[in-house]
Amino acid sequence: MLSELFVTATLSSAAISPTSSKDASVAIHTLHPSPAIKTTFKKSSSLRNCLAVSDTHVFAAQSEKAVVHVYSRERGNQEAVVPFPERIHSLALAVPEAGGVLILGTEGGRVILWEICTGRQISTSQSHLQATTTLAVDPSFNFVLSGSADSNILLWSLPLLLSFSNPESATGIKPLRSFTQHRTAICCACFGHGSGRGNIFVSASKDGSCIVWDVQSGSPLRTFLLTSSPISLTLDPCDRAFYVGFEDGSIQFADLFKSFTSSQEPLSKRASGTESGHLGAILPSNPLYIPQLQNTPVALSPNADRWISNGQEFGPVLCLDVLFEGNYILSGHQSGKVIMWDAAKGRVWKEVIDFQAPVTNLIVLPPIGFPVTDGKSNSKVRVHTVTKPLYESSFTPPTGIHSGAVPANYVFTAQLSSMLETPRVSAALSRSARACEEQSMFRSCIDSTSFPPSILWAGIAELAHWPGQGAPSLTEAEDRGDAAEHGGDTGDASDPRSIEHLRQSNRELWATVNSMRTIQKSTWEIVHRLRAGQPATKVGKRRARGSDESELGEDGVGEGSEEEVEETSEGS
Repeated sequence: MLSELFVTATLSSAAISPTSSKDASVAIHTLHPSPAIKTTFKKSSSLRNCLAVSDTHVFAAQSEKAVVHVYSRERGNQEAVVPFPERIHSLALAVPEAGGVLILGTEGGRVILWEICTGRQISTSQSHLQATTTLAVDPSFNFVLSGSADSNILLWSLPLLLSFSNPESATGIKPLRSFTQHRTAICCACFGHGSGRGNIFVSASKDGSCIVWDVQSGSPLRTFLLTSSPISLTLDPCDRAFYVGFEDGSIQFADLFKSFTSSQEPLSKRASGTESGHLGAILPSNPLYIPQLQNTPVALSPNADRWISNGQEFGPVLCLDVLFEGNYILSGHQSGKVIMWDAAKGRVWKEVIDFQAPVTNLIVLPPIGFPVTDGKSNSKVRVHTVTKPLYESSFTPPTGIHSGAVPANYVFTAQLSSMLETPRVSAALSRSARACEEQSMFRSCIDSTSFPPSILWAGIAELAHWPGQGAPSLTEAEDRGDAAEHGGDTGDASDPRSIEHLRQSNRELWATVNSMRTIQKSTWEIVHRLRAGQPATKVGKRRARGSDESELGEDGVGEGSEEEVEETSEGS
């Protein structure tokens, strides 16, 4: 049976009402099969977007102190209190399968990266003019989004920030892109769930707008105009829609595949021109990628697709998240209630729990209990104890060593959670058997002495894919690479030079076969003479005469091959 968990963090009631004595906390809940509180960590007060969860730890940035509380999920206690130079306003976790890198947004507008297993701490320059209020990491762990109260969003390269080859460390690295279409503070942003080039991200601002962006090109795909300022935002697991939470406790549903204008006229119809009587151009199935509509804002109706609690006052929606199947939405409110919404019907399903303190953070964890994973995560390492941040100068390579070299004191501390996979090497395996083994592209590249031809051809095609350059297409290059990888000929079969080359190879192969047959026949004659007690002095002459008699035909086929095979069989 599958088990679904979610983690919540609350804000101290004293920050809102000094007379209240309700303690804030971080709690891990079991949602299915039976709702219950699994673990509670006391003495924690966090602002919005200040919670991150891994398989072994929970990280909560404190609202009134420049510290991050680290809680151990295995032991159920507070493991460490990590101080930082300034207050933290947002948290995000990257590459949890490799130990994890905690990304922190500071009050001064910087981004700090903390490698949990090594203690290495990297800090960017002050790229934002105000506090970094939201952070997001894409599923491929290549990009990091940082949104600020200065209305700007920056896109960073995570591998570039973590690289040792930077001469000025991360302080000299500039963001890849800057998104400046919003006019007021950024309240939240989230990436899509795709790991390819067509991934998107959605940003929400207090100016009442939500913009869907293309990560690869950096261009806005669609702008949604809301009826009021949003507070929280989450994206559907299939990137079909997004949900926005408001101050009045309602939730707005925005469908990315079916958007309408204020006149309720389908945008795809307007772009295709069918209303004027002529057939328009063929449009993409996803309205986000229709060029004619990317500059047209969509005003969402205050009544359509607006989920309202009937007669119940929950307070502002401070946080949102979607369950694994996408059929239910969890929302955390200012009143301390956690509400489950039915996404299909657009109404309140039930009240999960009441903390009596503002629920500022809510994260739904992946389900546990799939037969493939047997309840275990895909992580190859487990971090039982975090390594507190160290100054970046502690990992500076000595003088004279290449700038990209890893320092000698760079130590990775973690426990292997499973056996390491080793390549299967055996002389008994045929080439076809090895080719049939299912291996990932990364594993095949690691085991090979060089890059496979299929990867080289695909890279050549990708670098020269522009039309009119005379370069092979991607499909043609992949076919050539597969043929070269399996020992095939990549030339044209109708080429006379290729046919002559094949005939010459055929002649050489038949010459080798006939020579081996002659040697085999001579060897059996020696054996028969020795068994009969006769001397074997005439074998060499006959072997020489036999090799002279093995002549080749026009196409390289040896004459008398069948007779030699029969004699050999009789001798054996």
